[in-house]
Amino acid sequence: MRPFNVFDAFGALRGAGAGASSVLFSRDFASNLSLGASATFTRSTTATVTDFEGLVKNCLAGEARIPGARQVRNLIPTNSWNFLAAPWVSRATNISIEGGYADPFGGTNAFRCTATGSQGRTSCDSFANPGAGRVIRTSLWARRVSGTGYFRIYDSATGSSNYNINGLTSDWRRFSTVATISDDAGRFPGFIVFNSGDVVDVCYFQVTDVTGQANQNPSEDLPVGLLSSPYYGANVDGVKYFATENGNTVDANGVVTEATGAAISGVGGLLMEPQRTNYANNSDDLSGGADTIDLTTGGTGDYTLSVSGDAAVTVAAGTATGTGFAQATAGNDVTFNLSAAGTVILTLDGGSFDTVNGLADYQVEKGSVATTWIPNSTTATTRNADALSYSGIAASNETRAVVDGANADADDWDGVVDATLLGADNLGEIASITAYKPGARPA
Repeated sequence: MRPFNVFDAFGALRGAGAGASSVLFSRDFASNLSLGASATFTRSTTATVTDFEGLVKNCLAGEARIPGARQVRNLIPTNSWNFLAAPWVSRATNISIEGGYADPFGGTNAFRCTATGSQGRTSCDSFANPGAGRVIRTSLWARRVSGTGYFRIYDSATGSSNYNINGLTSDWRRFSTVATISDDAGRFPGFIVFNSGDVVDVCYFQVTDVTGQANQNPSEDLPVGLLSSPYYGANVDGVKYFATENGNTVDANGVVTEATGAAISGVGGLLMEPQRTNYANNSDDLSGGADTIDLTTGGTGDYTLSVSGDAAVTVAAGTATGTGFAQATAGNDVTFNLSAAGTVILTLDGGSFDTVNGLADYQVEKGSVATTWIPNSTTATTRNADALSYSGIAASNETRAVVDGANADADDWDGVVDATLLGADNLGEIASITAYKPGARPA
């Protein structure tokens, strides 16, 4: 068990130089980094999070974010394990598929695939393509039932990437391939039983984005459509955060050996951010070296320019009037104040933006402290606020603080739930929790 911390999270873990986040409350939680079934977490827009390697990862709407952990997402959006359901069935050719067979883990989630013609195949027609230049890792479990022909994984990274799998035997093994996406076109990863009449059992197909990772081997299996809420702990299906590094390896035949990696230090913070809008256009590529953005919608007040990577960006007045205009670099944000709304000019003074690996970006948002990066293109983009609450045994829930039965936190919201109040691991005693920024709790 480890402490579970909620941060008011003004981007400190983004690597963009914001001040340290403040702990709002703590509780014990399982080492699988799950919020638990009693949690209600919402955010109606996508977001980003920085992982333990400093890589910026995209997050789904409603995904609870844990900075500094290892985030894994299965890019097959629905029914990644069920080859008899959409999005698989519409792309099945020369293949017969039956469900209910024994899988490698003692269940019956495997599927028996018989080639009814040459190159019996099925593939996924709604793969969440991460974009050109991204590196994807494909994996599935397979074993041979009969036949001697090729079995292939089709990762569809370039439109024609077939990988013959060696070492297919009557024993279950996990096989994997890796490839770089060639473009943003539709891609349809899947598998092929090559010879007519051959029979192969398969289960748990997965595609992950491993771009920039030190270990690009397949991660743990996260079948989509198999579990119910809260799924793998992040409150969205197919996504899980880990407090350990990936210890898996792949041999020359594509066979995966699974192992738990080293513990990641400092993991345990749930990122909670207010609603913010990124007014900077093309915020991962300051094309042409300069950009004029209109802050009329945001009006007067404080704005913050933040930058990550090796880029240096200067903000200057256009039609707007204000003070504090200066150059921002990674770790050195600039907060400027507009006394009259209008346009400001952003200029790239040095460095560059890495549009593939998610290691460099810039952002202009209203507020005096930077938050996590909000990707956008030609228009201002808003990330909605994170919201978290817990419900428990009390009929009348206290919504302003932490309540343990009839006992309120005796320290009057000092930022940490008292161990003597809750015991060593007593989440079940909590009636409800609402997180407030320091100083924002109602009297």
